[in-house]
Amino acid sequence: MARLTNNAARRLTLKRRRARLIKKVTKLSILCCVPACVVVYNIDKTGEPVAWPSVQEAKNIWGKIMDMPESTQKRRMLDSKTLLQQQIAKLQKQVGKLKVENYNREITNIIFELSIGRRKNLDDLYPQVVNDVKLEVAKLGRLLETALSSSVRNVILLLCL
Repeated sequence: MARLTNNAARRLTLKRRRARLIKKVTKLSILCCVPACVVVYNIDKTGEPVAWPSVQEAKNIWGKIMDMPESTQKRRMLDSKTLLQQQIAKLQKQVGKLKVENYNREITNIIFELSIGRRKNLDDLYPQVVNDVKLEVAKLGRLLETALSSSVRNVILLLCL
């Protein structure tokens, strides 16, 4: 992107972009219910800057920020690098959860394939996967035993009545 050399074109571009910026900040302020302001200086730095919603409101918002302790100000401000690092960490955590969920579904699918006879053995799997399949089958067996024993107890109670 190169600087516009024609002053008339620069002023027109500034006017259009300023209007789009103010429109976006207005939407952001409304959607997020947060106070916001925009201050844009003129190209030649003469005259009053354009402020939204008003110069006084912009001063009030800026004053509130400056009245905060410096530690609070810094905590609420993020540079691009920090913001991206936080987003990356959040996404990595989501990916980790999805990997665990996917692995558990893979184990369940292997057990299902064994139960319907589509898979004859576990020879093509890594030892850790085989171990996890065995653990899951044992866990399901315990759950089944618990469910059956409580069902048998219920049937016996009904027969005794």
